[in-house]
Amino acid sequence: GMNKCIDSIGLIRQKAEYEARIAQWLKDNNNTDPRYAVELDTLKQLYSNRAEEYKTLNYWIESFWKTSEMIRRAIKMNMGMEAKGPQDKPMKQYVEFEDNSDKWNLELDKEMTAAMLRNYALNVPETYQPEVVKTVKEKFGGDYRRYVDWLYKKSKVLKKGQKFYFNNTKKYLKDPGVALGIDLMSIYAVIGVGNFQTTTQQIEEQEKKLCAAKLRMEQDQPHYSDANFTMRTGARRDDRRQAVGLLYHCREPRGEDETGRQECGIFRRAYHARADVGQGLRKVSGQGDGQDAALLHHQQRYHRR
Repeated sequence: GMNKCIDSIGLIRQKAEYEARIAQWLKDNNNTDPRYAVELDTLKQLYSNRAEEYKTLNYWIESFWKTSEMIRRAIKMNMGMEAKGPQDKPMKQYVEFEDNSDKWNLELDKEMTAAMLRNYALNVPETYQPEVVKTVKEKFGGDYRRYVDWLYKKSKVLKKGQKFYFNNTKKYLKDPGVALGIDLMSIYAVIGVGNFQTTTQQIEEQEKKLCAAKLRMEQDQPHYSDANFTMRTGARRDDRRQAVGLLYHCREPRGEDETGRQECGIFRRAYHARADVGQGLRKVSGQGDGQDAALLHHQQRYHRR
């Protein structure tokens, strides 16, 4: 429906025409001010350079982020849950889920898990395939439902009142649900580092210039933020988890004899656990070194591919 609407109003054509206006304005004004000198051809190439990782990242989010209860818990266990148990005895610390069995149906959850794993495997490059895809192919004849039936039978991730002692790494990693979560988070980290990270930073710099050029070109016109941008800028933090609100501003000084500034606010809300992006690790606050070591192990395996 959205794509049909975009085509029906000629949105892509409108954006191309607007881009041409900005390019012509920069040319006519011989504008070399680094605040406005956006390189549109460079920006186009950067988008192209990031396209594969960006598409893969979106497939990951659509397939695994808060889909089935099994996948949701498997990922959450490796993103930073509240550790329970004595603080002075790491081996007795654990995490557990509240019972929410009234919120999901077992058979439907199995169906969803199988469908999401299959969907991801069919639509992303082999470079970004998690180990579970290989497991399904080699041990379950490519049948994702067979794998899921085995997963739900062997894993205790959905078991009511189950405690997971994460610092007992050997036992912790034996649960196939836990292993699935680490596998999915490891490949997520692989997607988000390297070319994607570097290119995204370059895109953001060019987009700031593009925004500033737009404001300068249309300085006599009013500019204001969309309501969705201004309403979603809060960020909550506690000792165990971190929610990060990312706020990007590009500002255009209007001249020494004028008061105020024109601002273009692009607000993005991104929630994630505390992360060392350079290493591609999800650092788990308050959960000892057990999970960090497991994640590092999986991350190194992907980098050796």
